Amino acid sequence: QLVNAHADTIPQSDCGRVQTLLALFSTLLSPEHGFDSSRAGNTLRRAITGNFVFAFVWAFGGPLGDTEGRHQFDIYVRDYMETLGAFPGTGTVFEYYFDSKFSQFKPWRDRVTRFVYQPEVATSEMVVPTEDTVRLNLLSKIFVLSGRPVLVTGSSGVGKSIVLTRLLRELGGGTDRCSSIEITFSAQTSSLNFQNLIESKMERKRKNFLVPTQGYARAILFIDDLNMPRPDSHGASPPLELLRQLVDRGGFYDRRKLFWKTLESIVPLAACGPPGGGRHPVSSRLIRHFAVLNVPAVSSENLQIIFKSILGGWLASKGSDLQSLATRLVAASVEFYDKLSTILRPTPSKLHYTFNLRDVRKVVEGVLMGPSKFDAGMLVRLWAHECMRVFHDRLVSEEDRKLCVSTLAEVAQNNLHADADALNISNVISGAPSTGSKDRAAALRALMYGDFLKAQLLPEDRQFDRIKSMEELSGALEEYLGNYNLNTTKEMKIVFFQQAMEHVCACARVLRQPKGHMLLVGVGGSGRQSTARLAAFIAGMKLVEISPSRGYRLTDFREELRGFLREAGGAKKSVCLLLPEHQIVRESFLEDLNGLINNGEVPSLFEGDEKEKLFNLIRPAAAAVGRAESRESLWEYFVEGVRSNFHVVLTLSPVGDSFRRRLRMFPSLIACCTIDWFQAWPSDALLAVSEKKLRAVETDEKVKRSIVKACEKMHNGA
Repeated sequence: QLVNAHADTIPQSDCGRVQTLLALFSTLLSPEHGFDSSRAGNTLRRAITGNFVFAFVWAFGGPLGDTEGRHQFDIYVRDYMETLGAFPGTGTVFEYYFDSKFSQFKPWRDRVTRFVYQPEVATSEMVVPTEDTVRLNLLSKIFVLSGRPVLVTGSSGVGKSIVLTRLLRELGGGTDRCSSIEITFSAQTSSLNFQNLIESKMERKRKNFLVPTQGYARAILFIDDLNMPRPDSHGASPPLELLRQLVDRGGFYDRRKLFWKTLESIVPLAACGPPGGGRHPVSSRLIRHFAVLNVPAVSSENLQIIFKSILGGWLASKGSDLQSLATRLVAASVEFYDKLSTILRPTPSKLHYTFNLRDVRKVVEGVLMGPSKFDAGMLVRLWAHECMRVFHDRLVSEEDRKLCVSTLAEVAQNNLHADADALNISNVISGAPSTGSKDRAAALRALMYGDFLKAQLLPEDRQFDRIKSMEELSGALEEYLGNYNLNTTKEMKIVFFQQAMEHVCACARVLRQPKGHMLLVGVGGSGRQSTARLAAFIAGMKLVEISPSRGYRLTDFREELRGFLREAGGAKKSVCLLLPEHQIVRESFLEDLNGLINNGEVPSLFEGDEKEKLFNLIRPAAAAVGRAESRESLWEYFVEGVRSNFHVVLTLSPVGDSFRRRLRMFPSLIACCTIDWFQAWPSDALLAVSEKKLRAVETDEKVKRSIVKACEKMHNGA
């Protein structure tokens, strides 16, 4: 009753919990986990009962995510199981593991290793060990290697996917030799695509018998966003029913000839968020097969440990002594995130107001793009800029943007103190009494960064630094625009007023990052496509678009997508796909992109001869960096190239229901994209456009100025 009352996120049957208990208990009673059955009576008894209590805690308490539920469960276990295994007096039962070698409970923190910053590793791939990550990694590993499917749940951004992905890499390269099959579900995922993906990653030993690829003991089927597929009219979700059949019966039917196919040694490993916002409840018929682990929300203390380790490691690699500032910057980032996510809640018209820990990571990742030489003031200014780009740019209304700016000023004053004054922009962030909210907002808008002012440098040699002069920025963008028009048959005309320059800088900032994808939201004519084209040109990328015509289908889209990915993952060229809303003629296009921007691949996109041609293309480059010749290693090398070099820019309109529906159906559009909301053109933009249009007209300057003002008033009054 206690567990049922607090495990309402992913409800599990009593039978399923008992099966999880027995699976974990029997696995722990093995030499691989330090259990020695030859020990004397009382020592052996303590080892058996201690392992049983540990298994009970995670079989029945694992699905609990809320603090109150875990507290009540802690009291229950200590009261009723004290004779079987005595926990230390401090903390809760969830903070200890059982050491079979010494027959005693020890704190998880003893297993936390020291984080070592590696500059060559992308920030999004870094995992800073904490008690939560170590616990999730070990428990998931025990279950998977014992053959018990695992479902990890928890709110978005707590690190479920990144920890499990890291586990897959660990199991793939270790003595256990497990191959991986990865897929990200969305509302449009079909059971056929799901089945085709599984079969393409398994080896056909006989016509009706599939096994893990040669050299691997088992295959781990990793499913992210398990509860995203939309139920049909009967309430069933075909991809989940196929998964249930696979776990229940060990296989599925061939779709064409209807004979049974048995799959051997395949273990599902899944992750999902709580139901709601496009996610659906999962049938108990499927959940009963899984061990459920609920990852609690990351505490502020752990958040600061994680990001302080990354930022502090970066500063140390640069030879900087600003470690104390790193601590305060991280504290300010976490406080800003906490306050903004509390104040600005998602609503039906603001579904993308779903701030999570990925946003804090993006702020830190942005600071890490800074120049090689810096001081405290430069670092604080860059931090303020990154907070604006990650949080402020997605906001819809002027009221929300003002709230964001005032919160940022308050947080900086609370945490950065004297360093905030180093911003040197009218004491904007320090919140000086003489500075009004309009001055703060204007100064923060003027705080722009880029790496493109020195156009003669190659993209990889540029430094991301502050742009100090709007005139210098405007001149540089005009030069890039002129060069762009010289290299294209379709001339592009842009008037560089301040808001236009802000959008170009914001887009160029994201495209310079690995796995950088953008969602540009605005009404038609707001300049979204022009911004993306120029930003891609500035970043030295090849801009590609699909060419939909009458009767354009998913097969045509995939054919073009294959060509784009060959360049990005095979030839290692930087490619930017621009996809305007009017070209999304089928929602299945977004289904493919949802998986692509999340994990770098589209199920069943390359098959048979296409895949062999791809392997022949990348084999020499993969061998040059020491990759193995196996198909799995070559495919992993290709996917890594796609994730680093392929960028997607979507332009959508907020008008109508399609925008909100797509955000619910394809969560990666929010989770994996940086959102830039294009506002209505301000007065300075209208005046700048009018002036440029009338520049060639020969008439009195006073008359021109009057016409320009009249145009601006007519537009705003329409």
